Amino acid sequence: MTGDIRSSTFIMKESIDFRQFATLVNVLVATVSKNLRRYRGWFDKFTGDGFLAYWVLGDRHETDYLAEVVSMSRVIVNAFTDKVEPGLRRNARNFPERSGLSIGLDSGPGYFAEVAGQLTVVGPPVVGAVRMVGAAEPREIIANVHIGERWLETPDLLRETDVEIIADVRATKEYPKGQVVYKIAKPTLSSQALAG
Repeated sequence: MTGDIRSSTFIMKESIDFRQFATLVNVLVATVSKNLRRYRGWFDKFTGDGFLAYWVLGDRHETDYLAEVVSMSRVIVNAFTDKVEPGLRRNARNFPERSGLSIGLDSGPGYFAEVAGQLTVVGPPVVGAVRMVGAAEPREIIANVHIGERWLETPDLLRETDVEIIADVRATKEYPKGQVVYKIAKPTLSSQALAG
């Protein structure tokens, strides 16, 4: 999972109080980290305008993780929309239209590695999640084909998570003319469910 605060450099540039900007971004990072533990995920790092997070497959089948990933994605998007974005607007001279948090999802074999003295994950799913978040609009959750097809094959999971999966075509770095992606529709979740 990759999260990206869209238009973050413009939001920071337009901030009246930079400490307030940092405090609000910290609210997002703390909420993501806390909720990832709740959903058995691993918060890897804050990237300056977003984050990287992972679920490590154990003995369960990969589809068993999908409900957790969807729920976590919804919690994060709503945490930003409900708790962070209003404060960013109040702290801004001007506020860009295309702002909000986007989530990108990918799956596949990744590898643990030590980089700059920190444990992280490297491999195709990291690149794929970054490509998916790049294809997402603000407040969207976009998954690659592998994940999207698993959701479509699991109707009980769709009912459990109360989402719709919509196939779409979006331009990415590798496929500038477009590639198939899956949008998770109805990503709203009551802010009462936020643990952060």
